[in-house]
Amino acid sequence: MKKGVGKLNRSLTTFLALLCFLPPLLILARIWIPEFGHYSVPNERIEDAVLEQCRLSPSDSVLEEIRGYRLFSVGWKDNNQHIAAAEKLLHGSAELPGYASNQIHLPFAPADLEGGSGLWQIYFSGLAVPQILLDAYRVTGREDLWIAARESILAWAQYDRSAWVNRGSLWDDHALAVRVQTLADFWLLYRRRPDYRPDVARTVLEFVARTGERLSKPDFFTFATNHGVMENIGLWHLCIAFPSPFHTWSSTSRSLSHA
Repeated sequence: MKKGVGKLNRSLTTFLALLCFLPPLLILARIWIPEFGHYSVPNERIEDAVLEQCRLSPSDSVLEEIRGYRLFSVGWKDNNQHIAAAEKLLHGSAELPGYASNQIHLPFAPADLEGGSGLWQIYFSGLAVPQILLDAYRVTGREDLWIAARESILAWAQYDRSAWVNRGSLWDDHALAVRVQTLADFWLLYRRRPDYRPDVARTVLEFVARTGERLSKPDFFTFATNHGVMENIGLWHLCIAFPSPFHTWSSTSRSLSHA
């Protein structure tokens, strides 16, 4: 009998101890569940047929034309200055006109999201590093610059897929709009390359899809401010650069039609 009572008392003590943790757990849930929901978007798999459609449409001339419309840009003095800055990026140093020097890690490190000024964080989260490397590759044709840009974008895509909460300007609406432009620039080059791989293409287009989903979320969209203007520009750029997938992914196309 005493043994049964003792067991009951231990069970009751354990239950009461666990009950003490319930209020803080509820508070944490109340704080973080809305945060997760605000930034959460589906990770839809891109089918092979969509990959092939995106390799054909739109035309290169269309992508070349819209790449001239940059939301963020660096005032390079000349190509030599640009190439020198790209080479420094390869060694972990971001030294750009108009920005303080920042140390970065290639292909990507989450800690870099919170380094530097607020403006740099937005530009950095808009994929500034791979964009600068891509532009330098266009000028020089150097494969080391291309590979660094590709690996950086893939590392960003992996982190974006796994991240639960915003950090720095990771999902800032300005950064997302700029990110669309960088991904479109990368896709223009990558879809024609002889080393094209479907798994890499899928990772990039799924990154595009998540970016579009965030820009077009009703509770994320900001009206009547410069934020809304940037979001709209990002969505327009995305629809032009990636028309095939955004006619295929129903959830995003419905959101875009109401944006």
